[in-house]
Amino acid sequence: MSLKYKFYKAQKIIVDLDPTGRRCLDRICRDVQAAEVDLQNAARPLLEICNNRCEGLCCRNIDPDSLISLGDMVYVLALDADVSADVQKALKKEKPFFTRNCIFLKKGVGPCIFRWDVRPEICITSFCFSETNIRKETARVKRRFFRLRWYIAFRKSGVFRYFLSPHRKSRNRE
Repeated sequence: MSLKYKFYKAQKIIVDLDPTGRRCLDRICRDVQAAEVDLQNAARPLLEICNNRCEGLCCRNIDPDSLISLGDMVYVLALDADVSADVQKALKKEKPFFTRNCIFLKKGVGPCIFRWDVRPEICITSFCFSETNIRKETARVKRRFFRLRWYIAFRKSGVFRYFLSPHRKSRNRE
């Protein structure tokens, strides 16, 4: 699957959702975003090292297509529709094979075109240095993305509408 395919598929998924489905997606994406913000705050020292020492080395010599999933595209576009034009521009640089740098770096060197609080899963959960003190936050982000991928896969079945319904009574409450 190419990034272009993922981008257009993500747009279609978002547009095709009915109002209830869109509310479910927004709720799941806001949960992911909150987890990302917590991780960003907990990882501040590591991110400073990334910016000052490595200067974004992890964004170079990569294959973005293998790192960015359909779920990541849905997440980014659902929470930041304004980035759509920048993504389309970047996709014009997409090559079918190994690329030197991530195509989502502004001017090929950075910073990233995605907002700091709305990043693809691998981009936010990967660090060059020891991440022992942020394991809990990283795991939380990964669980939220897992939930988003499940929602995307089963959105038409209505399963998530039941589980995400704010009016659903918990077994413990009865």
